[in-house]
Amino acid sequence: MKRVALVYLPYSDIIFGSEKSTKGITPPLGLLYLQSYNKDFANIKVFDGEIYDSITGLINAIKIFNPEIIGVTLLTSTFPRAKEFISQFDKRITRIAGGPYATARPTEVLQHFDIAASGEAEQTLREIIQNKPLRDIKGIYYKENNKIKKTEKREPITNLDHLPQIIWEDVDLSKYQQSYERGNFSNVGAIMTSRGCGFNCDYCCSESMYGSNVRFRSNTNIIEELETLKKNHNVKFIEFWDDTFTLGYKKRTELFTYLRKKGIHFSCNARADTVDEECIKILTKAGCKNIFFGIESANPNTLKDLGRSMDQNKITNAFKLAKKYGLKTIGSFMFGAPNENLASVHQTIALAKKLNPDRVLFNIVTAHPGTKLYKRCVEEKIIPRYKVDPQKYAKEPIGVPSSCKNINREKLQRLKFQAYKEYYVRPKFIISQLLKCRSITEIKTLIDLTKTYKK
Repeated sequence: MKRVALVYLPYSDIIFGSEKSTKGITPPLGLLYLQSYNKDFANIKVFDGEIYDSITGLINAIKIFNPEIIGVTLLTSTFPRAKEFISQFDKRITRIAGGPYATARPTEVLQHFDIAASGEAEQTLREIIQNKPLRDIKGIYYKENNKIKKTEKREPITNLDHLPQIIWEDVDLSKYQQSYERGNFSNVGAIMTSRGCGFNCDYCCSESMYGSNVRFRSNTNIIEELETLKKNHNVKFIEFWDDTFTLGYKKRTELFTYLRKKGIHFSCNARADTVDEECIKILTKAGCKNIFFGIESANPNTLKDLGRSMDQNKITNAFKLAKKYGLKTIGSFMFGAPNENLASVHQTIALAKKLNPDRVLFNIVTAHPGTKLYKRCVEEKIIPRYKVDPQKYAKEPIGVPSSCKNINREKLQRLKFQAYKEYYVRPKFIISQLLKCRSITEIKTLIDLTKTYKK
């Protein structure tokens, strides 16, 4: 059987910087699915760079494994690192690139890799392992006689139950960490019950990776995986990493009954306009402890700029309902849309304070290749058709130009940290959170949080 190394390069030091210790690091679910789908056809090992002490340590571990194929997930932030990484291996090894950046920029990627796989790649990888002629493998770009060839598009997997369960025995869950936002729970597992989102916001890569339709796993299939995590790994808390977990909540009665009976608590992601009182009641009863809402902006023009529709009244109502039923809330906000200005940034900070979630995230908009936002920003000459370059764009954390016309990235960074400071280091927030603390651990987390952003 061929030896295949699937690699997720470390990214948290690049995109989180000084905030790394407060952010969550979760298992690379995409690569773990590639492994489980093809375990009968190859000796596959997943190498997650996040849990190695250094890139050198990661490279040495892979060389000891001695793979015949190396597959690397590429993100905008990690592509420069990937070029140096892949150059450390014998060129006789088949080098495959996948993930959002390989899907968006296959021609550039093929300067360093042999094959660029687009979108979902479980079946693609299987056919590469089986030595199927490249021209007959759907969903790839490859080189032939120094010319780049493109094959027919591969459609996403229709029935997600056909994906085998992740081989959790190969994953050391103790190596991963939850973010301040998600809370401090022990024995945490991560699961996706669906693929796709369906809302197709302009700044998001989900559509290019998973298509425009949402596909769901069955309750039975999900429960089987939960049983494995509970029995074999003593997992007591689950992070559901679906883009919008609440989309299918009315079909999840069996799953919610199982979670409640087994005493498994969980967190999930939602859009404010996909929840109502019935939904929040069901989630809470099933064991949901916190819910993540992507709000992004308080300004209607900024939301339009991001290709995102959101009713402000529904946002306010979602937070009220969550608090009514005792759910902790996480609010995510963004600065730096193409036409963003200081007034709209401060309007968003004011909304965050008004909604008063238990945790907040303030992020800076990035026009990633493959998104509608990138295409528009290039067409409107807001940004060049850039290559990721940490030296050229030294003040940009991931080495790409800012997509905001009115505020440069350095100023956006200052606004971001000021927003965190204004939010977390205020008596109203600290007192409200102290009243919710139920353990010494939660109090310590709160102290660490305020200290982090007080600096």
